[in-house]
Amino acid sequence: MEHSSESGSPCSICENVSTNAIRLDCNHNFCSQCTKGICTTDAAGAGSSSSSSSCPLCQGDARAPRRVAPEEGIVHAVAAAGLDDRPGGSGHDAAGCPAPDAGSLPSCDFCLVSKLPAAKTCLTCLASYCEMHVRPHLRSPPFRGHNLTEPVRDLSAIRCPEHGKALELFCRDDGVSVCGLCPLLGRHKQHRVVTVEQELLDKKKSLQTKLTFLDETSHRKEESISQLKEITTGINVSCEGFHGKLLVQFQGLQRVLEDYERCTMKAVDMEKQITQLRVDKEIKKLTAQNAEISELRNRMLNALASINIWNLASIEDFSDAMPPEAEDLEVQRFSLESVKLQKILEAVDHLEAFCGDHVSHPSHGQRHPSSREPQASSAQEVPECAQASSRKPARTMRHGHGARPTRVVVGRAHSTGDCEPPAAAAAAATTNRQRYLQFITEVKLNPRTAHPNLTVTPDNKMASCGRFRWFCDRAAERFESVMQVLCAQGFFSGRHYWEVDVRGAGRGWWVGAAYGSMSRKGSDDACSLGRNKMSWCLKRFDVEYWCFHDNQRVPLVIDEEPQRVGVFLDFEEGILSFHIVFPQMIPLYSFKTKFTDVVYPAFRLWEGSVKLPVSL
Repeated sequence: MEHSSESGSPCSICENVSTNAIRLDCNHNFCSQCTKGICTTDAAGAGSSSSSSSCPLCQGDARAPRRVAPEEGIVHAVAAAGLDDRPGGSGHDAAGCPAPDAGSLPSCDFCLVSKLPAAKTCLTCLASYCEMHVRPHLRSPPFRGHNLTEPVRDLSAIRCPEHGKALELFCRDDGVSVCGLCPLLGRHKQHRVVTVEQELLDKKKSLQTKLTFLDETSHRKEESISQLKEITTGINVSCEGFHGKLLVQFQGLQRVLEDYERCTMKAVDMEKQITQLRVDKEIKKLTAQNAEISELRNRMLNALASINIWNLASIEDFSDAMPPEAEDLEVQRFSLESVKLQKILEAVDHLEAFCGDHVSHPSHGQRHPSSREPQASSAQEVPECAQASSRKPARTMRHGHGARPTRVVVGRAHSTGDCEPPAAAAAAATTNRQRYLQFITEVKLNPRTAHPNLTVTPDNKMASCGRFRWFCDRAAERFESVMQVLCAQGFFSGRHYWEVDVRGAGRGWWVGAAYGSMSRKGSDDACSLGRNKMSWCLKRFDVEYWCFHDNQRVPLVIDEEPQRVGVFLDFEEGILSFHIVFPQMIPLYSFKTKFTDVVYPAFRLWEGSVKLPVSL
């Protein structure tokens, strides 16, 4: 190494100002004492070559020393006053600023001969410093209030073009960075101004909040997609269930129905495909929305990574690009329980009843020899009861001679109609007898209404057919030509339920209800239960069952002979429904009307007896 005769240059190791300092190619100064062991020099200090030693500070090659210029020695003497062995260990750095690329670093503004890369930029001095010249800012008290940040190549970007001061504030009204004089003397008087550090924190917080919203929205859409995929599985299961139901119905049909079977199966599959298409379309839509959210999220992450105090105005706010909040998925829109499939099941029911009656129910072709069998002269649509099972289509059927019977199988909840018992408890599960017993009402027969051939027990709980007419008064309320009897209790409001034991009634009985104003005299339809507008009933004659009102009938097919019949009345809702109670609770039929008079329980016999249970 060469000794320098220049003075005023501090040693980078001992910090003593040496008059004989030398500088290596790495621009570090050393006194002659500290250079021992670093390089090999000759005593003359000129023309000798160095060995393979390296600089102890930066590990650079120490083979090409040079003398330190006098003016550089003065500058380095000032820097040595704040010498710190922890370069970069400063509490003045702006938080969150990304480290710039080494290839794009600006030069130190205080290096006079060989410009070193800047290590920091002072926003107060508006100058850049290398690691050597920045040390006074790190150690000297006069510089501790200065704001150091990562090196900035273009200092004009952080200098106010109007006042030449550092851009230390941010105007929220105009969305630009300003200096300390702008709110006082410039164009930003009376504007909302905060420090750039505060604006940086606020923007970061805003972006973090929006990122959280995006994550939550994306998560909810992912949940919706998962639900849709579960619905797809449920659709397949439901479709298999419909296939099973259809196969059971087709077991009793002849070979001529095979073509119809294939058509209905295709209809179910078509409904499945249509529903699946809706599900796939919804999944595609949600997936596309999630892709847009992911793209927006990546843009926001990039903005968050590049944001700093001098580019706040150029960072996008993203408020206009935010998606709406995700809504809960309406699962019911994708259910396979459609009206079309229910109509297919109804059609199969009717086909089975039409084609298989003589196979499953050969006795249906027999008729009771009585000439009193009701005849329907016209056909009209009458509302029927809702399905007791999970399917609840709105169903109607034609009445009269050509009406096909509605099949009711004991042990399988299957009923007709489009109205349910309106009580909340009863509507939830009509097959549960306990739900009806909460409306139980004790009723007793009114002997003064009984036909002379009917005998009413002293407790008014049972009526039976007699072979002879009893001598009794000709009370105005007594039925004269039809063996009928009303109960003493009438209902003009509320919900009521009663049961009738029909095991002793033989093969001909009527259970129903009637207005108290129904005619009692004569032998025409005005006096007969179910043959006029003032009465409703469930009728059994031989092995056939019907529901009657206003001389219109709805045929029913009941596989097992009922032992007890339950009747439910909701006066306000206009509901009168009939149920098989034993061996299990099964809904049969419901009438929907508007009651305008007091409703009385009513009974009619062909033979045997009916009994009102003492206890339920």
